[in-house]
Amino acid sequence: MAWTQLNTTEKIKESLRNLQLKLTVTIGTRTLLLTHGSPNSIKEYVYESDDELQESISSLLEEDILLMDIHITLYKRSEQ
Repeated sequence: MAWTQLNTTEKIKESLRNLQLKLTVTIGTRTLLLTHGSPNSIKEYVYESDDELQESISSLLEEDILLMDIHITLYKRSEQ
């Protein structure tokens, strides 16, 4: 973290602050939700082994597929 703080310009920091926390994209008939961390919070870490939290998140989604930057990719497809 210290390296990042020392080596990230103010311009880049401002760009990062202005990013959307969530982005919804429709491709054909599928809707994707892209988010950093959990859709609940960018500070909530979703572990690959935490099936209960993954199911909880999936049950609340309206989107077909969820992509999270948590060093693993989880997804949920709707029943179509």
